[in-house]
Amino acid sequence: MNVVLPRWNASTNLFADGSALINQSFVNLVQTFGQLGENSAALDGANPAFSPNEDILGNIRTNPDLGAVEFLVLCETVAVNN
Repeated sequence: MNVVLPRWNASTNLFADGSALINQSFVNLVQTFGQLGENSAALDGANPAFSPNEDILGNIRTNPDLGAVEFLVLCETVAVNN
């Protein structure tokens, strides 16, 4: 897999990945390459006093992880019929 770095192209007014804003480009990088694994040493490793309240994707950080993204456990939604 090739990493597309956030390089500005003045002729198209876009970054190399097609993003118009630098934040969009970083979010693309984070979603592709920056997710923590469930056994990562970075989990809950940040000092809350020096960490933002939200990660780059807008997720709340109660026990902040090291890095730009807070690890989230996704739960499957199950429909219940009465």
